Amino acid sequence: MKNNLHISTVNANGLQQPEKISKIVSWSNQQKNDILFIQETHFTNKMKFTLEKEFGENLFRSDGTSNSRGVAIWIKDKTRFKYIDEHKDLEGRVIMINIEIDENIYTLVNIYAPNRLRERNSFFKTIKVFINKYGLGQVILGGDFNDIWSLLDTKNKTKSSKKFDKPVTSLKGLIKSCKLIDIWRNKNKNTRQFTWCRKDRTEATRIDYFLFLKKYKNTAKVVILDLLSKN
Repeated sequence: MKNNLHISTVNANGLQQPEKISKIVSWSNQQKNDILFIQETHFTNKMKFTLEKEFGENLFRSDGTSNSRGVAIWIKDKTRFKYIDEHKDLEGRVIMINIEIDENIYTLVNIYAPNRLRERNSFFKTIKVFINKYGLGQVILGGDFNDIWSLLDTKNKTKSSKKFDKPVTSLKGLIKSCKLIDIWRNKNKNTRQFTWCRKDRTEATRIDYFLFLKKYKNTAKVVILDLLSKN
């Protein structure tokens, strides 16, 4: 695995406004990302000129609608890579690209999983097929999973969150079949940090992940930006 490859993920909750696009580009540059996974982009083909102006040529997209879904992978110009191929769905929930960096092949998969449990269970089965069929190199699966691993990933869990007691069956199957690992949890066994919270902050969860191949767990460095309470 290439040393110091910096990858981040963010749920943008809609990037229709040029000002908001500029802000996320600026934020990403401040983070010194090489690659950025974005969910809930809300991009459309009508935005082509704006997107090329802000992101350049290396923005790979699977669009949803102007007010829902959409995922994208942005590879910065400074990241010298060779494009191999690209695969995506028609719903704006998954984008996969195979690239080569320093003679290492990476399969980058960015997802935005459905909120509803039954749909999410079917979705992860699709992701398993995607990876097994089209993946060519080291798998880096990231994005908004809308699912949690354990109670450590929740704060002030309510009755409505019982569906999050454990990951859906197909997600566990995906992880086992593709030999993946939740790299952040692997390095932070008992830490509680969160990536989503209700507006009134009565509940928080960690539902955004990066899953790596197990064999790279000792070389990967992962940091989660904690904007919420650690308590």
